[in-house]
Amino acid sequence: MDEVCEIVPSQKGNNKINVRGYLMIKERIRGDKYYWCCKKKRLESCRGHAITTFLDGLHYLNNFVDHHHSPQASKVKVAKTIAQIKQQACETRDKPAQIIQNNTVSMSQDDHPYMPTVNALRTVIKRVRKAERPPQPQNIGEVDVPNLLRLTLTGDPFLVKDFMIGANRILLFITKTNIQRLSQAPYWLMDGTFKTILTIFCQLYAIHAPVGSANSRILPLSSLCINDE
Repeated sequence: MDEVCEIVPSQKGNNKINVRGYLMIKERIRGDKYYWCCKKKRLESCRGHAITTFLDGLHYLNNFVDHHHSPQASKVKVAKTIAQIKQQACETRDKPAQIIQNNTVSMSQDDHPYMPTVNALRTVIKRVRKAERPPQPQNIGEVDVPNLLRLTLTGDPFLVKDFMIGANRILLFITKTNIQRLSQAPYWLMDGTFKTILTIFCQLYAIHAPVGSANSRILPLSSLCINDE
């Protein structure tokens, strides 16, 4: 029992296993024994299966029944790469292009043709991140900004005001540093955005100003979520 089989993780918990170049899915568990069948069992009626023993966090191969098709190493590598992309999408706020680049740059040219398109991978990342978000509130009373979003990455307050004016609720997002920048800016640019805000709010009102001296850039420094009942 020396042959260790590699797990290909899944965000949904339906992990696959790589057994001698074949991707296999879990059928059942009995104690420390795991029973696996070929991923192509339904599509191609493949009867290949395997039994592993789970010990100290590893799957050791006990029994292997060969498949009626050849192994596809590229598909195994693609499955691992997609799993890594999903994991990075959950754990970081990196842009989709950066996540895709990080995980595909080292792939061989033989494996690239089996990868989904960049647009398909972007959709995967979007779907994974959407599943991680809390459910969208249905009314203004259900809006509860989690502590994680009330602070900046450095731990400074970001949601500085959450108040009511009559029946209207306003959320003010700004940092002390950006207040100073606004006070020193020669001019402000202000605009309301309607398409990117939750439907229960009327608009996202943003204040931009130049930041820097010689090569200044116009940056958003304050945002207000406003509802109007």
